[in-house]
Amino acid sequence: MAGFDFKLNGKMARKTFASLLYFNKEHPTPIHLLQIMLGRMNVKNTAHYLRINDDDIALEIDRIMFSKENEK
Repeated sequence: MAGFDFKLNGKMARKTFASLLYFNKEHPTPIHLLQIMLGRMNVKNTAHYLRINDDDIALEIDRIMFSKENEK
């Protein structure tokens, strides 16, 4: 199916979906929205799923906070 030489499972599909949204350069989806979309209980679980660390989360928070200030 679809030319994969491996079996695609639900976890791989969810990780790919989340990664495509989070790492989109033009319109990245904030991690807290991905948390809701993936049904995760906290951001740490979502970050682990995307294989991002605390520094990446801090940079994302700064980006969100400062981009909102620049829009005003």
